[in-house]
Amino acid sequence: MASVPRLSETWVYPDRSPRRLGHNLIIHWNHMYRVALVDWKGAHLRLVIIGAVAAVLGAVDFFGEIGGGGDTTSIGFTGLLDASLASIVQWLVSLGLWAWFFAGLLLRFPLVRSQMALLAGAWGALALSLASALAHAPSFPSGGSFSGFMGVGLAVLLLMFGLTMFNRAVGDTVNLHIEAVHHSEDARKMEEARIDHDLLGWRSILIIWGICALLSTWLGGRYVASRPTGGLFNILGHLIFTLSAVLTMVIILWYPQLMLGTSTTDLSTDKARKIDEEEAAAKRGEGAACPDCWAAAPMARSDDGDINIPCGKEGCKGIAVVGMECELCGTKAPLEHTCTACGTVSAAIDLFPTTDAW
Repeated sequence: MASVPRLSETWVYPDRSPRRLGHNLIIHWNHMYRVALVDWKGAHLRLVIIGAVAAVLGAVDFFGEIGGGGDTTSIGFTGLLDASLASIVQWLVSLGLWAWFFAGLLLRFPLVRSQMALLAGAWGALALSLASALAHAPSFPSGGSFSGFMGVGLAVLLLMFGLTMFNRAVGDTVNLHIEAVHHSEDARKMEEARIDHDLLGWRSILIIWGICALLSTWLGGRYVASRPTGGLFNILGHLIFTLSAVLTMVIILWYPQLMLGTSTTDLSTDKARKIDEEEAAAKRGEGAACPDCWAAAPMARSDDGDINIPCGKEGCKGIAVVGMECELCGTKAPLEHTCTACGTVSAAIDLFPTTDAW
């Protein structure tokens, strides 16, 4: 397998000023394309194809159900059953393929599962809010009600929140990854690592995905709301933007997973990571405790920093420093502790909270 291209090979002297934004984006997109040619396998392309087929089956009126106008007095679940059998089967197949697509994303990109779920939920909320708004005002936003604007506005805010949190989580985790995995005393190597992990191209595609998700749902809703004519512009625009959203969604999930690899199992912001550390410290307390279940351990640290443990020999009441012999019977104390609650074996030093020296 060919080696993955590095961004520092083509973006040698990066100029991040705004006037070079277009030039830098071209370099980043070209780099991501070359990386995809090396890294993308059948599974990646299969996800794109599944999403594309789901989008086409969910949008194209193969059996004239929308073009015929339907029965406007038949609504809800009853209205769904009044559709032709072929249209119902088409809808169910599309729904199944969408479920397959999102399940495939969850399995393929485990590092970004929570972010993917948030974006997918925001996309779905946007579709539902626009459907509700367009049901009362087919030319929405023209003629839209206050409740319609409120629903769509909240859905858009949710989408923006998801995009913002995804961007922050990836950015903070990449910075931590650079310091932890690529740390070097050589300033040139650190700069190369920062260039290789630059997220300009990824962030631009993240924004493109948000725009595509918004436009695809709006145009799709207008196509259904303006029946029986629908409008060629609406359906073509819906298809183009939905297919683009499928492709860009795979890209924005794939790139952080590739960049961070197995170096971390946690994708979160610096603030969230700090809160997790504080919660863990609160559960642990000041004394010795199992790092997995926080069960108390029979150890104590002396004033000079030694870790003392009761002698393990039956009948002996002596105290020993871990790794040293008991002061009464001479039995050597183990360096590790086996938790009686969960069975986890940990080094004695790991049972105590980490404290700063200054």
